[in-house]
Amino acid sequence: MGLFDDMFGAPDPTRHWKGTPGLVPDFDLDRHALCGVRPGDPVAWLEKLGRCEDQAAAKEGEYRWYTRGIAVDVDLYAVSAFIVHFADDREEGYAPFGGPCSVRGRSVPLTPETTEKEFGEAFGEPYWRDRETDETILFYEFGDIEWQAEFTSGRRLRLILVMTPPMLADEDQRKTYKIDKPWPPG
Repeated sequence: MGLFDDMFGAPDPTRHWKGTPGLVPDFDLDRHALCGVRPGDPVAWLEKLGRCEDQAAAKEGEYRWYTRGIAVDVDLYAVSAFIVHFADDREEGYAPFGGPCSVRGRSVPLTPETTEKEFGEAFGEPYWRDRETDETILFYEFGDIEWQAEFTSGRRLRLILVMTPPMLADEDQRKTYKIDKPWPPG
């Protein structure tokens, strides 16, 4: 880090990203990919999205595109997680994700109105379900990838978090969620 970085902070790493005009981000759940980029891939592959909309957060490794309903966490120049927002009931400023979502080669309609039941019908039984009064989280495990599908108190889809490594690979996290199933999932 240079003197100016020490004084003013590191520059926004996306400041030169131009983006692909007319790009509509897609969410491929078979590949666990957003715009073709998976957790573990180089963050530079997301340049097609253009400059982040929160430069302060980008300096900290949190790339946010509020108008697209997307957030990406970066660790050592690689994507560690991404969040696709469908409802903004926490008033964080995210528009609902409007791109196409697909699974098993078919389009799947995921919207702020998608219910927990409809999600389960499309994606099957989760490894674990954590239900509290104000939200439900469904955990799906795929080796080194984990999905967390969050639902509002009204059981409507809030967001899907896709990450590596899986949070539940940590024994302490499994204890926190009171998970009584064997790890790793069979």
